[in-house]
Amino acid sequence: MKFQSNPLIGRFLIIIFLAVGGIQPTFAQEISNIQVGYVGELNRLEVYFDLDAPDNQSYILNVYLNAFPMGPRKQVLQANIYGIKITEVKAGFGQYFQIDLKSLKLPAHEYEMEISFQGLKNPKPIRKVDTTSIAKNELAKNNKENKLAMIPKEFSKIQFSLEDFETETKFITVGLNPIDIGGQQSSKTFGIQAGVIKHRIGYALNLKYAISNSPSTNLESTNTDISNYPVNAFYRYNSQSTSSRMAIIPSFLFGIKEYLYLRAGIGYGTRNVYWGIDQYDNKWNKTGESWAKNSILSQNGIELETGFNLLIRRFHLAVGINYLGVFKAQGSKAFTDAWAGIGINF
Repeated sequence: MKFQSNPLIGRFLIIIFLAVGGIQPTFAQEISNIQVGYVGELNRLEVYFDLDAPDNQSYILNVYLNAFPMGPRKQVLQANIYGIKITEVKAGFGQYFQIDLKSLKLPAHEYEMEISFQGLKNPKPIRKVDTTSIAKNELAKNNKENKLAMIPKEFSKIQFSLEDFETETKFITVGLNPIDIGGQQSSKTFGIQAGVIKHRIGYALNLKYAISNSPSTNLESTNTDISNYPVNAFYRYNSQSTSSRMAIIPSFLFGIKEYLYLRAGIGYGTRNVYWGIDQYDNKWNKTGESWAKNSILSQNGIELETGFNLLIRRFHLAVGINYLGVFKAQGSKAFTDAWAGIGINF
Protein backbone atom coordinates (compact mmCIF):
# COMPACT_ATOMS: atom_id res chain seq x y z
CA MET A 1 0.00 0.00 0.00
CA LYS A 2 1.03 3.62 -0.21
CA PHE A 3 0.96 6.76 1.79
CA GLN A 4 1.36 10.39 0.83
CA SER A 5 3.41 12.70 3.02
CA ASN A 6 1.83 15.77 1.51
CA PRO A 7 -1.21 16.13 -0.78
CA LEU A 8 1.01 17.87 -3.34
CA ILE A 9 3.85 15.35 -3.56
CA GLY A 10 4.17 11.73 -4.48
CA ARG A 11 2.91 8.57 -2.90
CA PHE A 12 5.05 6.43 -0.64
CA LEU A 13 5.40 2.71 -0.15
CA ILE A 14 6.92 1.94 3.25
CA ILE A 15 8.50 -1.43 3.96
CA ILE A 16 10.22 -1.72 7.31
CA PHE A 17 13.36 -3.82 7.52
CA LEU A 18 14.76 -4.39 10.99
CA ALA A 19 18.40 -4.99 11.74
CA VAL A 20 18.59 -6.59 15.16
CA GLY A 21 20.92 -8.53 17.32
CA GLY A 22 21.57 -12.21 16.95
CA ILE A 23 20.84 -14.67 19.68
CA GLN A 24 23.57 -14.80 22.28
CA PRO A 25 24.24 -17.66 24.64
CA THR A 26 22.87 -15.74 27.64
CA PHE A 27 20.67 -12.98 26.22
CA ALA A 28 18.43 -12.58 23.19
CA GLN A 29 18.68 -9.13 21.69
CA GLU A 30 15.90 -8.06 19.35
CA ILE A 31 13.46 -5.38 18.34
CA SER A 32 9.85 -6.49 18.16
CA ASN A 33 6.18 -5.49 18.29
CA ILE A 34 6.59 -2.87 15.60
CA GLN A 35 3.56 -0.67 15.04
CA VAL A 36 3.28 2.14 12.51
CA GLY A 37 0.71 4.94 12.46
CA TYR A 38 0.10 8.28 10.88
CA VAL A 39 -0.88 11.64 12.44
CA GLY A 40 -2.68 13.45 9.67
CA GLU A 41 -2.96 16.78 11.49
CA LEU A 42 0.82 16.96 11.89
CA ASN A 43 1.79 15.01 8.76
CA ARG A 44 3.99 12.75 10.82
CA LEU A 45 4.69 9.05 10.80
CA GLU A 46 4.54 7.22 14.16
CA VAL A 47 6.67 4.20 15.03
CA TYR A 48 6.27 2.05 18.17
CA PHE A 49 8.62 -0.78 19.10
CA ASP A 50 10.03 -2.92 21.91
CA LEU A 51 13.81 -3.17 22.29
CA ASP A 52 14.86 -6.26 24.21
CA ALA A 53 18.55 -5.82 25.03
CA PRO A 54 20.86 -5.27 28.01
CA ASP A 55 19.70 -2.30 30.09
CA ASN A 56 23.21 -0.96 30.69
CA GLN A 57 23.91 -0.16 27.05
CA SER A 58 22.87 2.63 24.66
CA TYR A 59 22.10 2.06 21.01
CA ILE A 60 22.05 4.30 17.96
CA LEU A 61 18.87 4.40 15.91
CA ASN A 62 19.30 4.67 12.14
CA VAL A 63 16.33 5.48 9.91
CA TYR A 64 16.55 5.64 6.12
CA LEU A 65 14.10 6.30 3.31
CA ASN A 66 15.20 4.46 0.19
CA ALA A 67 13.70 5.39 -3.16
CA PHE A 68 11.96 2.20 -4.30
CA PRO A 69 13.16 -0.07 -5.73
CA MET A 70 16.75 0.96 -6.53
CA GLY A 71 16.84 4.74 -6.10
CA PRO A 72 18.77 7.12 -3.82
CA ARG A 73 18.87 6.61 -0.09
CA LYS A 74 18.06 9.42 2.37
CA GLN A 75 18.85 9.23 6.06
CA VAL A 76 16.28 10.66 8.45
CA LEU A 77 18.21 12.79 10.93
CA GLN A 78 17.45 13.82 14.49
CA ALA A 79 16.05 17.15 13.22
CA ASN A 80 13.21 15.22 11.57
CA ILE A 81 12.63 12.78 14.45
CA TYR A 82 10.64 13.62 17.58
CA GLY A 83 10.13 11.77 20.83
CA ILE A 84 13.47 9.97 21.03
CA LYS A 85 17.17 10.80 21.06
CA ILE A 86 18.52 8.59 18.32
CA THR A 87 22.07 8.43 19.72
CA GLU A 88 21.02 7.23 23.18
CA VAL A 89 18.28 4.64 22.79
CA LYS A 90 17.89 2.41 25.83
CA ALA A 91 16.27 -0.99 26.02
CA GLY A 92 12.61 -0.98 26.94
CA PHE A 93 9.07 -1.74 25.90
CA GLY A 94 6.54 0.56 24.22
CA GLN A 95 9.12 2.94 22.83
CA TYR A 96 7.92 5.57 20.41
CA PHE A 97 9.05 8.26 17.98
CA GLN A 98 7.65 10.36 15.15
CA ILE A 99 9.06 11.27 11.74
CA ASP A 100 8.13 14.69 10.40
CA LEU A 101 7.34 13.98 6.75
CA LYS A 102 6.69 17.62 5.90
CA SER A 103 10.15 18.82 6.87
CA LEU A 104 11.82 16.07 4.82
CA LYS A 105 10.53 17.67 1.60
CA LEU A 106 10.84 14.44 -0.34
CA PRO A 107 10.27 14.51 -4.10
CA ALA A 108 7.46 12.51 -5.63
CA HIS A 109 8.50 8.84 -5.57
CA GLU A 110 7.92 5.52 -3.82
CA TYR A 111 10.07 4.80 -0.79
CA GLU A 112 11.11 2.04 1.57
CA MET A 113 11.72 2.88 5.24
CA GLU A 114 14.61 1.01 6.84
CA ILE A 115 15.21 0.93 10.61
CA SER A 116 18.30 -0.45 12.29
CA PHE A 117 20.21 -0.15 15.56
CA GLN A 118 23.94 0.17 16.03
CA GLY A 119 25.30 -1.58 19.08
CA LEU A 120 23.28 -4.78 18.97
CA LYS A 121 25.32 -7.96 18.74
CA ASN A 122 25.72 -9.46 15.28
CA PRO A 123 22.98 -7.43 13.58
CA LYS A 124 21.08 -9.20 10.83
CA PRO A 125 17.71 -8.53 9.17
CA ILE A 126 14.60 -10.08 10.63
CA ARG A 127 11.56 -10.33 8.37
CA LYS A 128 8.96 -11.50 10.86
CA VAL A 129 6.86 -8.65 12.31
CA ASP A 130 3.85 -8.96 14.58
CA THR A 131 1.04 -7.10 12.82
CA THR A 132 -1.88 -8.21 14.97
CA SER A 133 -2.43 -4.84 16.63
CA ILE A 134 -1.94 -3.05 13.34
CA ALA A 135 -4.71 -5.04 11.69
CA LYS A 136 -7.10 -3.90 14.40
CA ASN A 137 -6.11 -0.27 14.16
CA GLU A 138 -9.20 1.94 13.83
CA LEU A 139 -7.45 4.00 11.18
CA ALA A 140 -8.01 1.15 8.75
CA LYS A 141 -11.70 2.06 8.46
CA ASN A 142 -11.22 4.19 5.38
CA ASN A 143 -8.10 4.81 3.34
CA LYS A 144 -9.77 7.21 0.92
CA GLU A 145 -10.14 10.27 3.11
CA ASN A 146 -6.67 11.14 4.38
CA LYS A 147 -6.81 8.33 6.91
CA LEU A 148 -4.06 5.80 7.35
CA ALA A 149 -4.89 2.19 6.51
CA MET A 150 -2.48 -0.45 7.79
CA ILE A 151 -3.13 -3.92 6.43
CA PRO A 152 -0.81 -6.88 7.12
CA LYS A 153 -0.06 -8.83 3.97
CA GLU A 154 3.14 -10.67 4.74
CA PHE A 155 5.07 -11.21 7.93
CA SER A 156 8.02 -9.51 6.30
CA LYS A 157 6.19 -6.28 5.56
CA ILE A 158 4.06 -3.67 7.24
CA GLN A 159 1.93 -1.99 4.63
CA PHE A 160 0.01 1.21 5.07
CA SER A 161 -1.27 4.02 2.91
CA LEU A 162 -2.44 7.59 3.13
CA GLU A 163 -4.65 7.99 0.10
CA ASP A 164 -5.21 11.54 -1.04
CA PHE A 165 -7.33 12.35 -4.05
CA GLU A 166 -5.44 11.64 -7.25
CA THR A 167 -7.56 14.14 -9.15
CA GLU A 168 -5.54 16.62 -11.18
CA THR A 169 -7.37 18.43 -13.96
CA LYS A 170 -8.19 21.71 -15.59
CA PHE A 171 -11.77 22.34 -16.59
CA ILE A 172 -14.11 24.73 -18.34
CA THR A 173 -17.91 24.87 -18.30
CA VAL A 174 -20.51 26.94 -20.11
CA GLY A 175 -23.92 27.46 -18.56
CA LEU A 176 -27.12 29.41 -18.18
CA ASN A 177 -28.97 31.06 -15.30
CA PRO A 178 -32.43 29.63 -15.94
CA ILE A 179 -33.89 30.29 -12.49
CA ASP A 180 -34.43 33.79 -11.11
CA ILE A 181 -35.04 33.36 -7.41
CA GLY A 182 -34.72 36.97 -6.33
CA GLY A 183 -36.92 38.79 -8.81
CA GLN A 184 -37.58 39.76 -12.39
CA GLN A 185 -34.84 38.84 -14.86
CA SER A 186 -36.14 38.88 -18.41
CA SER A 187 -32.73 38.52 -20.06
CA LYS A 188 -31.16 35.13 -19.44
CA THR A 189 -27.63 35.21 -18.10
CA PHE A 190 -24.90 33.07 -19.58
CA GLY A 191 -21.85 32.01 -17.65
CA ILE A 192 -18.44 30.49 -18.22
CA GLN A 193 -16.37 28.91 -15.47
CA ALA A 194 -12.74 27.85 -15.76
CA GLY A 195 -10.51 26.39 -13.10
CA VAL A 196 -7.95 23.89 -11.94
CA ILE A 197 -8.13 21.05 -9.39
CA LYS A 198 -5.16 19.42 -7.68
CA HIS A 199 -6.00 16.64 -5.24
CA ARG A 200 -8.48 18.02 -2.69
CA ILE A 201 -8.10 21.69 -3.55
CA GLY A 202 -9.22 23.69 -6.56
CA TYR A 203 -9.65 27.24 -7.82
CA ALA A 204 -12.08 28.65 -10.36
CA LEU A 205 -13.20 31.90 -11.96
CA ASN A 206 -16.84 32.40 -12.93
CA LEU A 207 -17.86 35.06 -15.46
CA LYS A 208 -21.54 35.88 -15.96
CA TYR A 209 -23.09 38.16 -18.54
CA ALA A 210 -26.59 38.81 -19.87
CA ILE A 211 -26.58 39.26 -23.63
CA SER A 212 -28.94 42.22 -23.89
CA ASN A 213 -28.87 45.88 -24.85
CA SER A 214 -28.94 48.02 -21.73
CA PRO A 215 -31.17 51.03 -22.40
CA SER A 216 -29.62 54.47 -22.18
CA THR A 217 -31.79 56.41 -19.76
CA ASN A 218 -31.55 58.73 -16.79
CA LEU A 219 -35.08 58.02 -15.53
CA GLU A 220 -35.32 56.29 -12.14
CA SER A 221 -38.32 54.18 -11.15
CA THR A 222 -39.23 53.25 -7.59
CA ASN A 223 -41.65 50.45 -8.53
CA THR A 224 -44.61 52.84 -8.37
CA ASP A 225 -43.55 56.06 -10.07
CA ILE A 226 -40.62 57.77 -11.77
CA SER A 227 -39.02 60.18 -9.35
CA ASN A 228 -37.32 62.41 -11.91
CA TYR A 229 -39.88 62.54 -14.74
CA PRO A 230 -40.56 66.02 -16.21
CA VAL A 231 -43.46 67.79 -14.52
CA ASN A 232 -45.21 68.93 -17.70
CA ALA A 233 -45.29 65.47 -19.32
CA PHE A 234 -47.13 62.23 -18.70
CA TYR A 235 -46.27 58.50 -18.89
CA ARG A 236 -47.66 55.06 -18.31
CA TYR A 237 -45.83 51.79 -17.65
CA ASN A 238 -46.21 49.32 -20.48
CA SER A 239 -45.60 45.57 -20.32
CA GLN A 240 -42.01 45.74 -21.55
CA SER A 241 -39.00 45.06 -19.35
CA THR A 242 -35.36 44.20 -19.82
CA SER A 243 -32.30 43.75 -17.67
CA SER A 244 -28.53 43.65 -17.71
CA ARG A 245 -26.30 41.35 -15.68
CA MET A 246 -22.58 40.97 -15.13
CA ALA A 247 -20.44 39.25 -12.51
CA ILE A 248 -16.86 38.11 -11.99
CA ILE A 249 -16.36 35.75 -9.07
CA PRO A 250 -13.19 33.89 -8.01
CA SER A 251 -14.00 30.78 -5.99
CA PHE A 252 -12.36 28.05 -3.93
CA LEU A 253 -13.12 24.33 -4.29
CA PHE A 254 -12.72 21.63 -1.66
CA GLY A 255 -13.10 17.95 -2.45
CA ILE A 256 -15.29 15.70 -0.32
CA LYS A 257 -15.05 12.87 -2.83
CA GLU A 258 -12.69 12.33 -5.75
CA TYR A 259 -15.53 13.29 -8.07
CA LEU A 260 -17.40 15.87 -5.92
CA TYR A 261 -16.14 19.31 -4.88
CA LEU A 262 -17.88 22.00 -2.86
CA ARG A 263 -17.36 25.55 -4.07
CA ALA A 264 -17.57 29.00 -2.43
CA GLY A 265 -16.64 32.35 -3.90
CA ILE A 266 -16.87 36.10 -3.51
CA GLY A 267 -16.60 38.74 -6.21
CA TYR A 268 -18.31 41.69 -7.86
CA GLY A 269 -21.66 41.73 -9.63
CA THR A 270 -24.20 44.10 -11.16
CA ARG A 271 -27.80 43.66 -12.17
CA ASN A 272 -29.99 46.44 -13.58
CA VAL A 273 -33.70 46.15 -14.35
CA TYR A 274 -35.49 48.52 -16.72
CA TRP A 275 -39.24 49.03 -17.13
CA GLY A 276 -40.72 50.30 -20.35
CA ILE A 277 -42.95 53.38 -20.42
CA ASP A 278 -45.18 55.09 -23.01
CA GLN A 279 -44.76 58.86 -23.06
CA TYR A 280 -47.56 61.41 -23.62
CA ASP A 281 -48.01 65.15 -23.88
CA ASN A 282 -50.35 67.11 -21.60
CA LYS A 283 -53.29 66.18 -23.84
CA TRP A 284 -52.48 62.46 -23.53
CA ASN A 285 -51.30 62.15 -27.06
CA LYS A 286 -48.59 59.47 -27.25
CA THR A 287 -45.26 61.03 -28.13
CA GLY A 288 -42.92 58.04 -27.81
CA GLU A 289 -41.51 55.27 -25.66
CA SER A 290 -38.64 55.13 -23.18
CA TRP A 291 -37.16 53.17 -20.29
CA ALA A 292 -36.80 53.80 -16.57
CA LYS A 293 -34.27 52.02 -14.39
CA ASN A 294 -35.95 50.29 -11.46
CA SER A 295 -33.80 51.29 -8.48
CA ILE A 296 -35.62 48.85 -6.17
CA LEU A 297 -34.76 45.76 -8.20
CA SER A 298 -31.30 46.84 -9.38
CA GLN A 299 -28.18 45.99 -7.41
CA ASN A 300 -24.39 46.20 -7.66
CA GLY A 301 -21.51 45.37 -5.35
CA ILE A 302 -20.28 42.28 -3.53
CA GLU A 303 -21.70 39.02 -4.87
CA LEU A 304 -21.48 35.66 -3.08
CA GLU A 305 -21.54 32.25 -4.70
CA THR A 306 -21.88 28.69 -3.45
CA GLY A 307 -22.37 25.40 -5.21
CA PHE A 308 -20.67 22.18 -6.23
CA ASN A 309 -18.66 20.73 -9.11
CA LEU A 310 -19.16 17.16 -10.27
CA LEU A 311 -16.52 15.30 -12.29
CA ILE A 312 -17.82 12.45 -14.44
CA ARG A 313 -14.86 11.13 -16.42
CA ARG A 314 -14.20 13.77 -19.10
CA PHE A 315 -17.40 15.68 -18.32
CA HIS A 316 -17.61 18.47 -15.75
CA LEU A 317 -20.88 19.69 -14.24
CA ALA A 318 -21.08 22.90 -12.18
CA VAL A 319 -24.13 24.11 -10.25
CA GLY A 320 -24.38 27.24 -8.16
CA ILE A 321 -26.50 29.84 -6.38
CA ASN A 322 -25.48 33.51 -6.34
CA TYR A 323 -26.51 36.27 -3.95
CA LEU A 324 -26.16 39.94 -4.92
CA GLY A 325 -27.05 42.57 -2.33
CA VAL A 326 -24.80 42.12 0.70
CA PHE A 327 -24.74 45.89 1.25
CA LYS A 328 -27.98 46.81 -0.50
CA ALA A 329 -29.64 50.20 -0.08
CA GLN A 330 -32.58 50.44 2.29
CA GLY A 331 -35.81 49.53 0.53
CA SER A 332 -34.11 47.75 -2.37
CA LYS A 333 -34.28 44.02 -2.97
CA ALA A 334 -31.38 41.61 -3.07
CA PHE A 335 -31.09 39.37 -6.09
CA THR A 336 -30.51 35.62 -6.09
CA ASP A 337 -30.26 33.33 -9.07
CA ALA A 338 -29.40 29.69 -9.68
CA TRP A 339 -27.37 28.41 -12.58
CA ALA A 340 -25.92 25.27 -14.09
CA GLY A 341 -23.11 24.65 -16.54
CA ILE A 342 -21.57 21.69 -18.29
CA GLY A 343 -18.11 21.33 -19.79
CA ILE A 344 -15.04 19.13 -20.00
CA ASN A 345 -12.01 18.13 -17.96
CA PHE A 346 -8.69 18.26 -19.75
